[in-house]
Amino acid sequence: MAEDLFKKLCAAESESLLKKNLTNDIYQKLKDKKTKLGGTICECIKSGCLNPKSGVGCYASDPEAYTVFEDLLFPIIKDYHKVATVSHPEPDMGDLNKLPPFDTLDPKNEFIVSTRV
Repeated sequence: MAEDLFKKLCAAESESLLKKNLTNDIYQKLKDKKTKLGGTICECIKSGCLNPKSGVGCYASDPEAYTVFEDLLFPIIKDYHKVATVSHPEPDMGDLNKLPPFDTLDPKNEFIVSTRV
């Protein structure tokens, strides 16, 4: 799936920060990496590949993605925020086995349509 998304982005007319920063070299370097929660480059780039007119086009799949996919995300962050460096602490969500199940937030699917962090 990630390969198809990357090809779609390459063929698209786009001025997004994703297209500007996701070179073939960066894609090849990141395509097989995963975060501890299973986040992939596919999840990070999907929105921007399917919506090439978006301005940014890339989202971290989870907190660790900022580290695992920093070769893509840091240049985008620096460009978007017009800063020279990106500095943040290592993500620590604690014991992942102690997180509450997310399906209990809206068990009847009445309120939450989508979320973004």
